[in-house]
Amino acid sequence: MPVDCRTAESSRLVAREDVCTCPGATLQVTAPVCGPGVKPPGENAAYEKERLKAVSHGSLMNASWRGQPMCVAPHNR
Repeated sequence: MPVDCRTAESSRLVAREDVCTCPGATLQVTAPVCGPGVKPPGENAAYEKERLKAVSHGSLMNASWRGQPMCVAPHNR
């Protein structure tokens, strides 16, 4: 599917970015939130490859990398 971009009140005076989504290149994935004292794995090429394999079924629940859960940081940190 093509990229869908929308502009909300952009002009020379109001410098707001366009909002674009790429529905053909995007997956909706369920991921667990990291528990207290647990940090998400650091981003690198090896982790990215493994995460891509894990999300092929749409979820990172119970997935791990090098013994650490594939989780995401809570938004309130």
